[in-house]
Amino acid sequence: MDSIIYYLYTGICSRREIFLYNEDDVGYVTRKRHLAGAEDNIMPVKFTNERNKVGVDDLVMLDQISEDALLSNLEKRYKDKYIYTSIGRVLISLNPYTDLQLTTPAMIKKYHEEDNFHIPPHIFTLANDAYRALHSENESQAIIISGESGAGKTEASKGIMQYLAAITGKSGGARVDKVKEVVLQSNPLLESFGNAKTLRNNNSSRFGKYIEIQFDYKGEPEGGRVRNYLLEKSRVCAQIPNERSFHIFYQLFHLSDQEKDKFNLKGKTSSNFQYLNKSNCSTADGIDDKNWLNETLHAMSAVGVTSNERDDILSLLSGVLHLGNITFSAKGNGSTVSNRSDLEMTAKLLSVDVKALESCLTARIVSAGTSGRASVYNVAQTPAQAEATRDAFSKNIYGKLFDWFVEKINVMIDNKQPGKNIGILDIYGFEIFQTNSFEQLCINFCNESLHQIFIDLTLKTEQEEYVREGIKWEPVAFINNKPCVELLNNKPMGVFCILDEECLLDNTDKHLLQKLNTNFSKHSHYEAGKDMKTKDSVFTVRHYAGDVPYTIDDFLEKNRDTLFADVKDTAAASRNNVLVEIFNLNVGGEEPVAPPQGRGPFSKGAKSRPTTAGAQFKKSMAGLLQTLYSCQPHYIRCIKPNEQKKALGYDSNRVKEQVKYLGLLENLKVARAGFCYRQTYEKWFERYYFISKHTFPKFKGTAREAVELLVKEELKLNPNEYQFGKT
Repeated sequence: MDSIIYYLYTGICSRREIFLYNEDDVGYVTRKRHLAGAEDNIMPVKFTNERNKVGVDDLVMLDQISEDALLSNLEKRYKDKYIYTSIGRVLISLNPYTDLQLTTPAMIKKYHEEDNFHIPPHIFTLANDAYRALHSENESQAIIISGESGAGKTEASKGIMQYLAAITGKSGGARVDKVKEVVLQSNPLLESFGNAKTLRNNNSSRFGKYIEIQFDYKGEPEGGRVRNYLLEKSRVCAQIPNERSFHIFYQLFHLSDQEKDKFNLKGKTSSNFQYLNKSNCSTADGIDDKNWLNETLHAMSAVGVTSNERDDILSLLSGVLHLGNITFSAKGNGSTVSNRSDLEMTAKLLSVDVKALESCLTARIVSAGTSGRASVYNVAQTPAQAEATRDAFSKNIYGKLFDWFVEKINVMIDNKQPGKNIGILDIYGFEIFQTNSFEQLCINFCNESLHQIFIDLTLKTEQEEYVREGIKWEPVAFINNKPCVELLNNKPMGVFCILDEECLLDNTDKHLLQKLNTNFSKHSHYEAGKDMKTKDSVFTVRHYAGDVPYTIDDFLEKNRDTLFADVKDTAAASRNNVLVEIFNLNVGGEEPVAPPQGRGPFSKGAKSRPTTAGAQFKKSMAGLLQTLYSCQPHYIRCIKPNEQKKALGYDSNRVKEQVKYLGLLENLKVARAGFCYRQTYEKWFERYYFISKHTFPKFKGTAREAVELLVKEELKLNPNEYQFGKT
C-alpha cells in the first residue's frame, strides 16, 4: 500500500519532521515519524480507501469535519475493538464492557518502548505524554477523566496509575517501591469502601478522588497525596431497587467462620439487615465479593492498617449493619427501643455503653440561654426522630472511616516537600435518575465545573490566545455552560447559598423550593415544577448534559449533615480505638456542632454557623479547580456506548448524545484549525539555539529574532504551516 505524506511541524528537530501515514487492507490508518528529505513529495493526507474516512486514529486527520464523520469513525473503530481515538491532545475512550487485554504488562511494555506515533492511541500514550511533559516543561500535570457514570473513568484511572508505576522506580530504592505499592493498593481499598452497584454501573464510584503522584528530578515517584470528595453516605442506609450499598458490606459475609462468629455475622446474609435488604439486590455481575475481600484485607495492610485496627474496622462495619436493625416504638411523647437484643449487640460491636447508646438515640440534649447561664434539657425524640438519629450515626461512622482510610494512605506516602506531580482525577460522572436528590445536585455541579474547565482550556482560552497573539484565525462557536455554573454557585444568590441560608433559618424543604422558584423563575437554566404533581416537590436544572429534575425532599437535612453532641460523646467514649480516632479526625472543615437551643443545630442563638455538606463540597471543589488550572491538562473523555452494559454493544443515539454535550465536534474543529505546537520565544530559543551556527554559541539579538532566523533560514519551513505570535 502506498504511503502518503502529510507535513506537520512539531518543533523538535532542525530537519523537517513529518508523519508517514499507511493504510491497511481494511482501511485502518497508522502513522509514524519521518524526517523529510528534499526528495519527499509533501502533500496533505487524502486517503484513497473510502473506509479510511472512519478509520483514522486521530480525528484531526478526517477528510471532512462533520458530526457524521466523527460518529462513523468512533463506531467503526469501536466495532473493530479500537476503543481509543484522539482529537489532538484529547483522548476519547469508549467502554467495551469486556476485557480486551489492553492494560496487560505486555501492552505496558509495548507502549513504553515504542514511539507513540507507531501505535494506536491509548491511555498509556496519554500517561507517557504527561510523564515526559513533567520533566521537559518542569510543570505539574493533571489528567482529567470525565464522562457519564459507567463510561469507564475508574478503569482508565487505574490503568494510568498501573502504567506510571510500571515504567518508574527502576533505581529508586525502598522509598519508591513503598510509594508505588501504596498508590496501587489504594485502588482496591477505596473501591471496596467507596464504590457500589447502581442501575447504570456495577462498579460505580460513589465518591470523587484526585491522586497526586510526586516525582523527583530523576523521574522516580517519591510521594503522593489523595483527596476525596463527597462520599455518598446516604447509600449506607438506603438504596433504590436493584442497587447495592458499598461493596465492603457484601464482602463481610465471606469472612472466615471464626471471624464471622467474632463479629456476629455467622449464619447471616445481607437479607438479615435492614440497611441491605430493601433493594432486592445482593450481587453484581462482574463483582466477586469473596475474591475482592482478600484484596481489600491485603490493601489494608499495605496502607499501614495494623491487625488490631483491622479487627476494629470489621467490628465497626458489622456494628453499622446491626445499628440499622434497631427499631423504635412510641412511648408517651417520645420513643423506646423495640428490640433490645439488636441494641445490645450494636453496643458490643461498637464497644460503647448500651445505656448511653439507647439514650442518645431516643433523646437529645438541648441547651438554652447564654453561655454560663445555659439550662440543659433532655428532650425525648419521636420514633421518626430516633430513626433519623440512628441513620445519621451510621452515616457518620462510615463517612469518617472512609476519611480515615484516605488519611492513612496520605501518611504513608506524603512527601511533605513541594515538588512537581502528575494528578489523576477520577470523579463521579454526570447523573440523572428517576429520583434525583442533593447528592446528584452536588455531583452534577462538579461535572458542570469540570466541563467549564474543558471549555476554558480547549475551546475558549485557545481561541482567545490566537486573538491576543495576533494569529489569523477563523473562530469556532461553542456552547458555554457558565450560566449554569453561576446559577448553582453564585454568591449570595446561587442555589447552594440559598440552601445554606434556609438551613441557618431552620426552614423547611417546601420553603426552600418556594424561594428557589421565586429567585430563578426567569433563569434560562432553571425551571419550576409545572403540574400539580411536581410544583410543590421538584425543580429542574438545565445542565450541559441534559435537564435534571431534582426532588426537594430531605435537601435541607442532607445539607445539614448534623450529628448531635451526645451521639458524638457516646462514640468518643468507645473502647474501639478506630471509632474514637475517626471522631477526632477533622477532614474538610469545621465539624457540625450540637444545637444550643431550639429544634436543631441551625436554630437561632447558635454561636457560629456550622459548616454544611454543600459548603464543604463547594470549598473542596474550589481547591480542586484551582489545582487543575495550575497544571498542564490532559483529557480523557469517556463515553458509555450502551445502557445495557453489553460487551461491545453500540447504541449510536446514546453515543451521539454524549458527543454533543461533551463538545467533541467543537473540540475537533479547534484542533483541526489550530496549531499543534506553541511555545514562547524565550523557551523555544533556550531549547533549540544550539542547532544552528547562527545562534550557537551566542546570539546577540532578541529571542524572537533568533527563532525567526531558525524557522525561516535553517528549517526553511512552508510559511503556511506556522505563524509568529507576539510572545
